[in-house]
Amino acid sequence: MAPPSLLLGPPEFRNPKPKPITAATQTQTQSTDPFVDLMVANYNDAAKAPIIAPLMGFTENRSATFLASGNPCVDFFFHVVPSTPASYFNQQLPLAWAHDDLTTLKLICNLRGVRGTGKSDKEGFYTAAFWLTSTIPKPSPATLHL
Repeated sequence: MAPPSLLLGPPEFRNPKPKPITAATQTQTQSTDPFVDLMVANYNDAAKAPIIAPLMGFTENRSATFLASGNPCVDFFFHVVPSTPASYFNQQLPLAWAHDDLTTLKLICNLRGVRGTGKSDKEGFYTAAFWLTSTIPKPSPATLHL
């Protein structure tokens, strides 16, 4: 039978020797990754950022819920149903378009999708398409490459 042994780990853990921190070692530890550099530079500024409490509301069953996700495209996708009034489209579409125009265009096309590819909301699609044609400038024939 083997004698009992005690697992102590690497010698670095048993006898740690801290290195003195100098100005030269601090400049050597700088990262070359711009994301890490920005994160380190703004580390102390995060506490100064104002905390905005999200808007809360209630569902039909009186459960607490958030009224908005913070992303207008996500809000447009989940809040648009066949009975959505045109005023909501006129309010939400500019916000979603400013946030991400390609995603908003895909969401508008998703409204008309039928047979399981979209929401099959004909009236909502026409309302959004009318907003889109009135908002987006039409290209002039001189700018088209034929």
